[in-house]
Amino acid sequence: PVVLTVDTSVDDAALDDCLDAIDDDSCSLRGAIGYANATGGTDGYHIDIPIGNYLLNVDPAPSGEDANLEGDLDISASPVNLHGESMLLTVLNGNGTDRVLDHVAAAGTLNLTTLTITNGSLEAGEGGGGGIRVATGNTLNTLYVRITNNTVDGDSTDFDVGGGLFANSLANINLIHTSIKENQACSGAGVTTWNPALLIQFSEILDND
Repeated sequence: PVVLTVDTSVDDAALDDCLDAIDDDSCSLRGAIGYANATGGTDGYHIDIPIGNYLLNVDPAPSGEDANLEGDLDISASPVNLHGESMLLTVLNGNGTDRVLDHVAAAGTLNLTTLTITNGSLEAGEGGGGGIRVATGNTLNTLYVRITNNTVDGDSTDFDVGGGLFANSLANINLIHTSIKENQACSGAGVTTWNPALLIQFSEILDND
């Protein structure tokens, strides 16, 4: 895969000079994902994310677009590996304004390792998945990942679901050494899945409400 190295916690899509592996504050997490989405190489992308708090604050009232411009991080390239330096200290923080990750690829694969997904927040009717949403037919693999303190508001069991994780129909979800804890939604506060292939190993799903 193509290796992209994040070197700033600033949330700016224009900071997409991610190939040089030089620590010069020129590659943001949003910029790395945007680069992967735009170039779409068949070998995939490995995005290295150092320890830090990656606060998603491009727009405090995002419009709901799926082009990775504001709000949540929209991932359309495949396969993509988001690899943090520490499960507890590499923090993808939704800033309480939108979900954190939206896996919008078609039949794509997203691998998450050694990081935290937190503080995602959705209003009623925004599609579920306060931490992560996985589109129909996609694959999500997590290893040493913490998904915590994400929220979906509203009371519709059809849409306002999956505080931590929402997987749409025919998705493939593999959770290994993963903690899904203290997320909130009216239904499926930790995880909501519709007709998926779901594997859970050495993981915890608890204290979700």
